[in-house]
Amino acid sequence: MKRCNRIFPGVPGVIFNGVPDFLYETEMLQLDRALWFSPDGQTLMYVIYNDTLVQQHKYSWYGLDQQEPPAYPAIRTLRYPKMNTNNPAVTVYVVSLKTPKFLFPHAIQFNSPFDSGWYIRWTSWVSERQVAALLLNRPQNLSIITTCNAVTYNCQDIYRDESDASRWSGLGSDPEEECGWCGGAALVGGRSGIFTSIPVTDQGGVWRHAIHLTPETRTTITQGNFEITQLIGWDEKRRLLYVIGTAPDKAGERHLYRVSVPVDGWPPPPVCLTCPGRMIEATGEPSTEEPECLGPEPPAIFLCTSAGSRRAVLWDGAPLRQKFAALASPQAKVFRVEVQAQRSARVRLLLPPGLRDTDDLPLPLVLHLSSAPGSQLVTEQWAPRWGWYLAAARNFIVAEINARGSGGQGGELRTEIYQKLLSVDVEDQIAVLSYLRDNLKMVDGSRTGAWGSGYGAAAALALAAGDAANLTRCLALLAPLADLRHHNSFWSESYEGVGGGASLGVWRRVSSVPPRRVLLAHATADVRAKTRVYPDEGHSFERSFLHVYSSMEQFFDECFGPVELADWDNPGGLFPFRD
Repeated sequence: MKRCNRIFPGVPGVIFNGVPDFLYETEMLQLDRALWFSPDGQTLMYVIYNDTLVQQHKYSWYGLDQQEPPAYPAIRTLRYPKMNTNNPAVTVYVVSLKTPKFLFPHAIQFNSPFDSGWYIRWTSWVSERQVAALLLNRPQNLSIITTCNAVTYNCQDIYRDESDASRWSGLGSDPEEECGWCGGAALVGGRSGIFTSIPVTDQGGVWRHAIHLTPETRTTITQGNFEITQLIGWDEKRRLLYVIGTAPDKAGERHLYRVSVPVDGWPPPPVCLTCPGRMIEATGEPSTEEPECLGPEPPAIFLCTSAGSRRAVLWDGAPLRQKFAALASPQAKVFRVEVQAQRSARVRLLLPPGLRDTDDLPLPLVLHLSSAPGSQLVTEQWAPRWGWYLAAARNFIVAEINARGSGGQGGELRTEIYQKLLSVDVEDQIAVLSYLRDNLKMVDGSRTGAWGSGYGAAAALALAAGDAANLTRCLALLAPLADLRHHNSFWSESYEGVGGGASLGVWRRVSSVPPRRVLLAHATADVRAKTRVYPDEGHSFERSFLHVYSSMEQFFDECFGPVELADWDNPGGLFPFRD
């Protein structure tokens, strides 16, 4: 039996070695590990998260996952940092594995002003003896990329990004809401330098683009009115960078690009390897990629060379296609609505399969609000969510909006929500809802509602409070963030700053909400929001989602009344309307 050496002792629930604590796992890393081997396998880098000073959140656990639930609930605890409270202290260690009998971890010594209050957003090996780290201070207005020697443990800062009072630091991309890092990273690199992304002023706007960093230079290697959302990998030998990004003027699309980075001079325009596909994720090594086509048709996965040619079909999606072929699919109509002078919001309507523009039959409308700032509801991804069911099976109209604060459409729109949560984004929702009610004869203005989860539920409540035109009759709220100060520190402080948050309690606006029918659903084990109804459920209601959505369906039925429809001819096609 082989001997196992324990490098550093941990404390369950308090000190985490090589695995992230709650804050880092859910917000920054979105990974279940925090350890990485060097390219030659001779050195291990890992992160220790010390939550000793982080305050505890306690919640009841009823044991419904057991065959015989206990007579009394247990009290569970979670180290959960909130706004303006202690964060975990984070340390990066490296240890040589050449002599397994003698393992001596050493802490990486980051330069001032780094201290225990800073975040370590990302770490990565860039050679056998060199690591890179992306550091962020607690107010989130200063980011530093540093490279460190894994033998001497000393570091050299190679780039700083300090934001002004209108935004947070934008150095390094953020994980996607749907898939986390989607096989990508916040930074990649090798001996020739570090690659990351940063907002760049270009073509009359601010767009996130890839940059190449060395201790002496910074070079922007992509440009134009599109955004780089993920870095996939760097091929040192052929000097090729692989990234995921949107398309010019098509924020709802995602493509895999290859960027050639010359030793000297400006790089040529990126080459799209997955066009004309519209929604791509990619994983794998720089020599071979595994792009996953996520829309607008059902997903499929391919094995491709670095040049973009297809080697094999790993999964063609046929079982999923066959399953959905027998089901009615909603129509999707995508267009823009002016919400301010010279500013419009991208809107998608999910319509019943047989509805025609000439039909004169007003239908109920339900507005689906995004669950988090920075995300996008209106994309090309094939995503049969609950809204699809409402449109296809219940003959509702479902509206989705990319309001201010949503991602993929430039830095100005993304950061306009800074210190304005539940304000400018809600104003856009109200403006679009007013337009739909007043200009589309298919919308029954007397039967409109809204639903959202998490932040989206709070936005729905804020919408009702600011709804002077009486736009909505009923609200369905799933795990609403009634007071955003009770959300985790990283998320709340990124939008409000350290010391802010006095106006983040949407519950303060309840007295301004006109009479409405409201459905409120919460989970007792939801460690992200704090009111409880569903025993032992997490934030996404994994075990009870059928009951939750059935309850919401019944709620809207009671609110709107029956929908009587004549037989329609199916116009064919899933997306008959385009920009």
